[in-house]
Amino acid sequence: MIKGIFLGTGSIPTKERNSQGVLLEFDNKETVLIDCGEGIQRQILNIDTDLEKLNTIFLTHDHIDHIYGVGGMLTLLLSRYPKKKVIIYGPKVTVKTVKEVVNLFMPEKISRIKYIETTGSQEIRTESYDCYTFKTRAIA
Repeated sequence: MIKGIFLGTGSIPTKERNSQGVLLEFDNKETVLIDCGEGIQRQILNIDTDLEKLNTIFLTHDHIDHIYGVGGMLTLLLSRYPKKKVIIYGPKVTVKTVKEVVNLFMPEKISRIKYIETTGSQEIRTESYDCYTFKTRAIA
């Protein structure tokens, strides 16, 4: 069973809504975060989920409302679980931006983060799920 939790759905945070972020829990085995806008790390602390199972972050694109919270999320996960490793998937420019943030603000954690650049059409398979990436085009 897959459980989806919308942590944020707004492009600009308000009192009622956070920026983008969806948590997917797969049969209580693995948890994946799709996008990580501002405030998502705080939202995730307000729900009943096992953060130890969150090892993968998918970033759909490089708009600020989808990636602004990545630094805070990585700090939370890697500080709370000193042996944890995190995989970040995303388009080339998005991965480059996140790498720069990590290198600047948390260089001691670089070895615990694996970056995988997604291309137009790609299949990602794990024990819990299959994911298919595809290229999209933003319309102003």
